[in-house]
Amino acid sequence: MKIKELEEIKGIFKPPKKEYYFGKVRHGTPYMYPRNYCGSIIKIRKEKPIFNRLNNFKLGKYFIFYGYPIIISKVQLGWKDKFNSPRYEWSPQFHIFMFGLQFAMWWNAPSPAGHSDYNNDRYYEMILHYLYYSDKDIKKAKDTWGWVEFDSKQSTWNKDYLINLRLEKLKKIMKI
Repeated sequence: MKIKELEEIKGIFKPPKKEYYFGKVRHGTPYMYPRNYCGSIIKIRKEKPIFNRLNNFKLGKYFIFYGYPIIISKVQLGWKDKFNSPRYEWSPQFHIFMFGLQFAMWWNAPSPAGHSDYNNDRYYEMILHYLYYSDKDIKKAKDTWGWVEFDSKQSTWNKDYLINLRLEKLKKIMKI
C-alpha cells in the first residue's frame, strides 16, 4: 500500500504521524540497505560480506564492494494476509542515502490520547481491515474485527485512532 492510498482514510482515521531522521546511515529499507548502495563508492574489507551482493568480488583475502553513493528509496506499507486478516510488517518510508549519511522519513501511528507511545501494528491493521476486509464501512469493520484480549476476551479495536466525526462537525459549525 502506497502512502497516497492512505488518502482513502481521510475523515475516518486520524492521519499517521511523520517521523524524521538525518544522520549517519542507521535505518534500512525496511530491514537492509538498498541494493547497490555503498556510501564511499568503493570499500575494501577483509571480512566476508554479510549478504551475497551482486556488486562485490574477492581479490585474494580481501572483498571489494562498489556501488552508488546516492540512492533514493520509497518503501510501501508492508503487510500480508494471514488467516484471512491483515498482518502489519513495516510502515511506509522514504529514504535518501548519500555518502554515508541518510535522510529518512516514515509514517507511524498517532499516539492515543494520554499515551506517549504508538502501536503501529494495531493502527495499520485496523486501516487494512477497514479498506480490504469490510468494504470501507467503518461500522462493519468494527463489528467484524476478530482480535480480542487474551484474558478479558474484549475486542482490541481502538477507537482512539478514529476521528470523532460528531466533534469535527461541531468544530466546523462553531467556526462558522
